[in-house]
Amino acid sequence: MGFIFDFLDNLAIVVALFSHTWWMWMPPMLFVTGRALWKYYLKVRYFANLEWVLLEIRIPRDIPKTPEAMEQLYGGLQTMIWSLDPLEVWWQGLQRDYIIFEMVSLEGEVHFYIRTPVFFRNVVENHLYAQYPEAEVVEVEDYVRRLPPTMPTPEWDLFGIEFSLAKEDAYPIRTYRDFVSMQPGQEEYEKVDPFSSMAEAFGKIGPGEYMAYQLLFQPAEDDDWKVEGEALIKKLAGEKVPEKKSMIGMIAQELSGALLGTAQPAPEKKPAFEFKMIPANIEEQIKAISRNITKPGFSTVIRFTYIARRDRFGLSHLSSFIGGLKQYNTLTLNSFKLNGNAMATATTWWWPGFLKRKVKLEKKQLFYKYFRLRKRFTDTILMKSKRIVLNSEELATIFHFPGLATKAPLLPRIPARRAEPPPTLPI
Repeated sequence: MGFIFDFLDNLAIVVALFSHTWWMWMPPMLFVTGRALWKYYLKVRYFANLEWVLLEIRIPRDIPKTPEAMEQLYGGLQTMIWSLDPLEVWWQGLQRDYIIFEMVSLEGEVHFYIRTPVFFRNVVENHLYAQYPEAEVVEVEDYVRRLPPTMPTPEWDLFGIEFSLAKEDAYPIRTYRDFVSMQPGQEEYEKVDPFSSMAEAFGKIGPGEYMAYQLLFQPAEDDDWKVEGEALIKKLAGEKVPEKKSMIGMIAQELSGALLGTAQPAPEKKPAFEFKMIPANIEEQIKAISRNITKPGFSTVIRFTYIARRDRFGLSHLSSFIGGLKQYNTLTLNSFKLNGNAMATATTWWWPGFLKRKVKLEKKQLFYKYFRLRKRFTDTILMKSKRIVLNSEELATIFHFPGLATKAPLLPRIPARRAEPPPTLPI
């Protein structure tokens, strides 16, 4: 019984310590907690009052455009970011807005949508018409209203997954510029668009099935990913990268040096000239990273959702979509992978069966709710979105409006280009 009395004595000491020092640690803890709750409240209030509009984009059949036009469109959307002062952030609650590009298959009929805040609609249309002057932009009713309000149900089921990158954001994926047939100047009949396989998969589903491929993105708030890329270049080139230390670590190092009398190590002398042989594959990585970080970056979430009646439900469509994304993977640079923290059916293997079923049901309900709202999993415990930074070239590669090279069935197009009447036409 002695260990019980020892435990109670130690517990009494801890309680006495907390009761006599609460005035030291309680106010900072309450401040940090209140600050986080206030920031979350402002975020919820802002997006709850934000008005959205859904635009459908229809492209003519004979439009000879490469993904480079889409890259220019993404570059123009850099205007979505602007600096916010402390009053706007902490009192008015202004947030960084984002935009959603979607490719959706409604029972086999493929549509392209852009969901944007109402106040940003003119900017989106201006940049869109600048690159696709023959396109039609139509405000449409949200397609999610055709679906059940909740999911899953006895008649309907769903699967959802988000994707992340296998390496650091500074490593690029394989882009359209790496596909020889997609280079500018190639004849349209010679082009092979990797995006066609994804559009083809979306056109293959039938009645009672729905698929959605969503890009939720906003301009990157900082250049941390570019700084990371510069450090990677130095590391690959064999240069010594200074270790990044936190403020606490630097203070501790200074105090230890002052108290213990340990002197700082003298900086190493570098030779005036040092010749290094860089292998060809490393040199290619350095060039790719250098090109990648020179273009505007976007904080992105990639989401795939499949919804179907239970008698039609099949995950073979997921395999087709993943196969389409894998075309942009490279062994030496970057590649896409599944984000297990944002999968509608992911559970821990050692959980008991009843708990797995309960968690799967809650995850599906949560995924469907955020799919309908086009929200990222940033304020939930069950699932977490992982934002990745893709530049404008990478975004244009994985999402662009198809040209003549794409022959997917049930892909709605404008039969012909729009043209103005000749000025000499008599009235």
